[in-house]
Parts: sequence; C-alpha cells; structure tokens
Amino acid sequence: MSEPDHRYEAARLLSELSQDAEELSAIEGAITYSVATNSLPPKPSSLANLTPDLVSPRQYRELLYHLGEAGIVGDTVAFTELRTIFDAARILADRGPVPTNRVVANMPLDEEEIGDSIGSLVVNLLDLIQQTESELVILNPFFSVQGYDQVGAPIRDATARGVNVTIVTKSLTYGGSTQNERVIRQIYEEDDTVPENLVLYEYVLDEDPDEEHSPTIHAKLTIADREQAYLGTANMTHRGLVENLELGVIFQDDTVESLLGLVNDLLSSDYLHRVEFKSSGFERT
Repeated sequence: MSEPDHRYEAARLLSELSQDAEELSAIEGAITYSVATNSLPPKPSSLANLTPDLVSPRQYRELLYHLGEAGIVGDTVAFTELRTIFDAARILADRGPVPTNRVVANMPLDEEEIGDSIGSLVVNLLDLIQQTESELVILNPFFSVQGYDQVGAPIRDATARGVNVTIVTKSLTYGGSTQNERVIRQIYEEDDTVPENLVLYEYVLDEDPDEEHSPTIHAKLTIADREQAYLGTANMTHRGLVENLELGVIFQDDTVESLLGLVNDLLSSDYLHRVEFKSSGFERT
C-alpha cells in the first residue's frame, strides 16, 4: 500500500469512527496534545484516555499505523498534513456511508431454511424496477407468460409513470410466437396506447438468427436511474424468479457506471437491432 493509500485509509477510518465534526476535532486535539506533552510516537492507550467512550486503544493503534506509514506521525509530526487528513475525514463524514453492494438469492421452496441471511432476489429486483423514477435498462434473454405478474406488469407500470425503459432481449422478430414476443406484446397491449418511452432491441448475430446456436444475449442485467444495478443468473421468468436456485448482486458503487458503459458500447454493436411493435407484430427498423 502506497503513502497516498495510507492517507486515504486514515481519513476513511476517522470518518467511520465519527461523523460528528466536534468529535473529530476532539480526536485531532488528543493527537496534537499528546504529541506536545509526551514522547513520540503517541501511545494508543494515552490517546484513548483523552477521548473516553469515543475511540478505543485498538482503533487508535490502527489509525496511528496508517498515519505512520503515510509519514505523518512517527518520530516527528507533519502537522499541516495531519490537519489535511482530518479535513478529508470531515468531507467523507459529510458524504455519509459509502454505498454498499449486496448479494441476493432465490432458493427453491424446499430450501426455505437456506440463505436466510441473504436478501431475496425477486424482492430486490422488483423493488429496483418499481422504485425507478426516470430510466430503466433491462438486458434479459428470456421472459415468460407465467412470470408476467412478477416483471411484465411492473415494467408496464414504469412506462405508464413516464420512466424511459430500454429492453434488450432475443426472439422478437424470429423464432415464431415466442414467450418473449408474447410478454412484450402484453406490455404494449395493456392499454390502448403504445408506450413511446419503451425502446426495444434484440441482440443476435444477424446472418441466421434461426440457427440453433447463433450467438445471442445470455446476460441478465437491470440498471435503475443510473444509480443501482442488478447483475445475476435469473431470467425474468417464473422459474427464474420463483422456482430455481438463483444468485445475483445489487450494485450501488462505481460498478454501475462500468455497466452503463457496457450498455452504451452495445449501441454500436452489429449484433444489436432496434425493434418496433406495430399492429402486424414486431419489426426491425
């Protein structure tokens, strides 16, 4: 770990110790006082005595380790840089907790006692769709009529409240009357208007889409408002969301930006084809 990494870790640790500006100032004051009145480097136990019920000796030991590796507190003290660390800690504290990612899972009904400590995949995925306010991107290879209530209806509700929805799937203009075609058609026919804010693509090698093993989409990704993303194994079918053992992750960190970059790159792919729903059915544009 480099000196800049240790500086960041020291600031991050301080912001986790307290998000109160006065308490951070008390910790800074304890270190400054200890340096002025005792031999260097400061002792964790002495610092803890100056800030009882706020920072433990163990926590001070970890903090002093990072400050020492950063060259700020050791046999000498770089007071200007120490003040910078505390200023950075106050900024991190003002931002609040760093968004966290969480693992989600669906377990078969016979496995009810397994996975209790992991969030429900279907609940979290549906919450993601239902709470979307402006933009929803879905990459999913398989929809099913049996799973319409789980995902089809929430997607249609999103378009009805003005959310811009993009769906990338397969088997809309080829393959006969597929489950995908029927589910997406039902989204459009839920009322008398065709949602103008629903954009469809199918991802498949265009040379022969009816070929049994033609390269196509198998990714399962849902991005909501450019802030949260689900990436996992579950298709948007009744089996995928209810019956199968499925795993996924809800991302809330910088991974979302990377996944959005992937989606934007797909727009220039030769495998991606814009599809529109018309009275005669689905047609490529």
